[in-house]
Amino acid sequence: MKKWRCLDFLLIFCVCFIPAAGFSQELIGSASTTASISSDLEWMSIGSTTMEPPLTVDLHGVWGSSKDNVFVVGKAATILRYNGSSWSKTTTNPAQGWNLYDVWGTDAEHIYAVGDYRGRFSYHNGSWDKVASWITNYSLYSICGKPDLDLFAVGDLKTTWGLVLPQFYNLETGKGDSWNPSQKQHNLPYSLYGCWVSPTKDMFAVGEKGTVATLTGRNFSGRYTWHKISVPTSSDLHGIWGTSNSDMFVVGKDGVILHSSQADGTGWSAMASPTSKDLHAVWGTASDNVYAVGSNGTVLHYNGTQWHDISSKIPVSEDLNDIWGSSGDDIYIVGNNGTILHSVYCKGGATQPCSCPDGTAKEQTCRPDGSGWEQCDCTYYSYWCDNETGLCWQDPQKDAYTPGDGGLPQPDAVRYCQELVFGGYDDWRLPNIDEMRTLIRGNPGTETGGDCPITEGSSMADMADEACAPNTEFGGPGIEGCYWAPELTGTCNKPDPAAEGHPLEFVSSTVASDNAHWVGCVLFDNGAAAFNHINSLADVRCVRTGPTTPVACEEGSPPCVPGETRQCTASNGKTGAQVCADDGSCFGPCESTEFTPSPPITDVCDQCDQVILTIKVPEKLATPPKELMAFLYTAVGWTFPPARPPDGGVDYDQVMDPVIDVDKPLTLTVPGCSYYRESCLSGDYYLYVSLLWRATMPPTVKEGDYWWGMPEVQPEPLTLGMGPQKVIEMEITLVPYQ
Repeated sequence: MKKWRCLDFLLIFCVCFIPAAGFSQELIGSASTTASISSDLEWMSIGSTTMEPPLTVDLHGVWGSSKDNVFVVGKAATILRYNGSSWSKTTTNPAQGWNLYDVWGTDAEHIYAVGDYRGRFSYHNGSWDKVASWITNYSLYSICGKPDLDLFAVGDLKTTWGLVLPQFYNLETGKGDSWNPSQKQHNLPYSLYGCWVSPTKDMFAVGEKGTVATLTGRNFSGRYTWHKISVPTSSDLHGIWGTSNSDMFVVGKDGVILHSSQADGTGWSAMASPTSKDLHAVWGTASDNVYAVGSNGTVLHYNGTQWHDISSKIPVSEDLNDIWGSSGDDIYIVGNNGTILHSVYCKGGATQPCSCPDGTAKEQTCRPDGSGWEQCDCTYYSYWCDNETGLCWQDPQKDAYTPGDGGLPQPDAVRYCQELVFGGYDDWRLPNIDEMRTLIRGNPGTETGGDCPITEGSSMADMADEACAPNTEFGGPGIEGCYWAPELTGTCNKPDPAAEGHPLEFVSSTVASDNAHWVGCVLFDNGAAAFNHINSLADVRCVRTGPTTPVACEEGSPPCVPGETRQCTASNGKTGAQVCADDGSCFGPCESTEFTPSPPITDVCDQCDQVILTIKVPEKLATPPKELMAFLYTAVGWTFPPARPPDGGVDYDQVMDPVIDVDKPLTLTVPGCSYYRESCLSGDYYLYVSLLWRATMPPTVKEGDYWWGMPEVQPEPLTLGMGPQKVIEMEITLVPYQ
């Protein structure tokens, strides 16, 4: 079945190991995410089961300068580094098989580790070196500091006696690759397991028998002095982290959790803990997003109101020894037996419902690495802005890749663009013919400034100009050979359901000045410009006038899981959808692409006058013909053969492979109605019939074909629609075309 269009007739168409020790790290990098998002994270094991060779050693500390530069240390001098895509193990290791308990740094190139024998090691320019150590094994368990301060390392208590007082050693200090001798002091006889430096550069440490202490300065001999702070527990404390002196969290044995409330680091109280398991480390991004890890796979999360046990999300039961993250959604936990856990938004391969801008519900899949959700299986639009014209174009066009999409008639195309909301804008419109011609590339006559006279305000006669004619099909510089700008995507070869073998035209808002039923269009398959019937189905690409600033976030949108969707109400009043940005920072603007086409036109053809034809041929046909057409044309301005689409007759009056011969007349009814069946014809009309040996568009008559309708065989027109319905029977004999 073929559809008539004007052009046709022009041509006649996208984790401090703790042997009772915990290690804490300061906050690095990103702003906090909301607690609700963080507590919903899933966890994926990337340790012993995924590394080659498989890890079996206990891992004690983790820290990184960014998500692409993460270090892990552990038993037997184990040092691992993650570069953003893969893990590697240090091959040249100065720790001589000693156990390492913590790692921390000032930036990507200055990383420090501490461990057995008071060993201190530094990483710089891609290699590790030993800075200092003691022969006697008094381990260091935690290291902390600020880039512009001394580094601090705390560990096991070593006691010696002076002339009068015992001397206690549990603190090491230094800068970079230069460390001071072990710092003796007289007032803190406890092993220390964790340390943390506050934003105001106060250093706090925690340790055995409920020890919480801060350095108060140096004495007359230059040694550091400790001030022990009163806290409501005598349990061993393993880890400390906070946002300020008045907002510190400490965790320890038997599930103890303490919190500070005074600006001088005092005012400690016990928090309700959901576990009795030993807790080894604490870390967070904000006061309402704090994690604690401990024995037997224990992980707790604090949302600013209370602690929750989220251990059920943890895929291991090993002791967990340390935690660090580059942000609230990129977190590492390390533990015994090679355990490395990484936070993920979802488990790879999991599925969930998702929402589309057209109001439908689909399903999306979790990315393999758990970093978010794959794109919902929806139709999404972007736009391309032409710097030369200031016009921004929907890209691709409407339902470009939707199988079976048959386009829209022009009135619906106008409404579709008016209702469209995407990219943060709702002022899209159907382009006029002049704007559409700015997209043409490769056909000089129809490009902007070309000789084709079709423009806003043109009459239908302008399309007869040869400058508007097509070029070689699919010979343009765009995708698939389309005659449009190479920057555009989509297709110019979407099948027209009403025109066999034809792509859809792209319709404009321009109406012919002399006929309100015909509208301007561009055929991007061949670069032609023409007029097409207002009810003909066509492709649609909407436009808006710039400037167009990309809109990335809905104002006030909360953080979210990358790729997830949510329903919204768009500015057009319809249900739409939003997509979370790839970095999880926000939901994008609400987009709505749902469109309800107008009801089908009421077919009135059976109420109109009917012309029943008996069609004969004058001689035996040598081969079967390929196509027969019989249509009506208004007598006003009648020319033969007609160089335009018909005024009357419908799609079945274009017969493919007709059964006709000298002894087999063909009977065909031509209803006296418009081709799109919306109205009956009224007035005087002539009949045109042709029999062709080939199926081509345009359906051109050539020598050897047959036709009928010249003035000498029908001197008087048929008068239709002037009274009660009538049936006109006609017998005609085609004549050879010469």
